Amino acid sequence: MVAEIPGPPGVVDSPPLFAPDALNDRLWHIPFNRVNDDLTVQMVRGNEDAFYRYEFAISTQDGAADDTRPGDRRSEQLGARAGDGLRPAAKDVRSLVIPGAGHWVAEQAPKKMLAALNAFLAPNLAGFGGTAPA
Repeated sequence: MVAEIPGPPGVVDSPPLFAPDALNDRLWHIPFNRVNDDLTVQMVRGNEDAFYRYEFAISTQDGAADDTRPGDRRSEQLGARAGDGLRPAAKDVRSLVIPGAGHWVAEQAPKKMLAALNAFLAPNLAGFGGTAPA
């Protein structure tokens, strides 16, 4: 199960290092967070509110989070396209868009996400002697 990622490395090409501004504005945090953990922590320390506020603002589906740039409603969601990156590598790929949730699906709609996972996994749980969690 994946949520809001374009697909695993080796199956889906990474975005180019230098991309159009609209793409870079949404994806710069990925290489930033790959840098040595101590450095990223030191760079964000004292500015946590601005950092996370921006992160959530650029990745909310309907502009629900306050944006640090007024009037700039942007969206990072892959939506139904999240499954496209897995089709070359998996037999049973299903896509589901949970209304009202953006990039942070588990945080924004935990009950709906759990229900969707249970519905998908339930047919396979019987073979393992288990049942879906409530």
